[in-house]
Amino acid sequence: MKDTNFLIQNGVDVNNGIEILGDIDTYNQMLEDFLTEVEPKLANLNKYKDQGDMPNYAILAHSLKSDSKYFVISLCCSINTCIDSRYWNC
Repeated sequence: MKDTNFLIQNGVDVNNGIEILGDIDTYNQMLEDFLTEVEPKLANLNKYKDQGDMPNYAILAHSLKSDSKYFVISLCCSINTCIDSRYWNC
């Protein structure tokens, strides 16, 4: 099992995420997948913003918000904290 205390201390509602996803193993796998995929999505979000492509920006922003709801993550802080810590290697 991964150290969920780190996530809890940084504002992630792990218990709610486990309740939604069913068990800690599924939660850990989904979180790992999410964190692997979020960096390229954020790069595309910046690209769309810079290009003024608001339709694709809005679609991708909504997708990120929807994906993050399983982890009850605040996109402004917890995603970066998880990525920077390499949570899945703790």
